[in-house]
Amino acid sequence: MNEEAKVFLRECIIQSTLDDYENIETLASEIAAWAKKENQPYSFETLTNVIQELTDGGLLKSYSYSKQTGNFIRAQFNRSALNDLWFLAVPQPAYDNGMDT
Repeated sequence: MNEEAKVFLRECIIQSTLDDYENIETLASEIAAWAKKENQPYSFETLTNVIQELTDGGLLKSYSYSKQTGNFIRAQFNRSALNDLWFLAVPQPAYDNGMDT
């Protein structure tokens, strides 16, 4: 998959997880639909690779859901536990170009 397609996936993942925890099933379904609409290539394997890149880079955090406490608990990204993970984007500070508007 080309770099443009990976950038598209990164943006979609971040957009989808900005304000709510999302699991892999929801992300895959939602982003596949967006890719089709925008005529972008999509594969589940590339999606999981980009999710791992984002978590490794600190732009996305992975969590597991504790049924005991009813809370999300920070967890390491793990492909073998992918179906048990939830993802949330890490808020990034707004870019300040130093110009007043």
